[in-house]
Amino acid sequence: MSLVRDNVLATHFSQDGEFRYEVIDMKNGTLRVWVQKKIYDDYMGNDWFDWCDISDHAHITDTIERAVEIGNEAITNLAGA
Repeated sequence: MSLVRDNVLATHFSQDGEFRYEVIDMKNGTLRVWVQKKIYDDYMGNDWFDWCDISDHAHITDTIERAVEIGNEAITNLAGA
């Protein structure tokens, strides 16, 4: 399941809404890109969902521009768009 994160600078979603990434300021001169997938639970009903980290797609970088580039590439590849 996704963890609560402080210092989120940006959140971007894939075109289909099934993936997203967050850019987090680590307060040490680096930024972390967390890629997440939307998950559903039939027991909770059709409208319930949460976000699950895809740890293989976590990256650390030093600029917001590079973080956005990494995140956009990750969700594009995952969504198959």
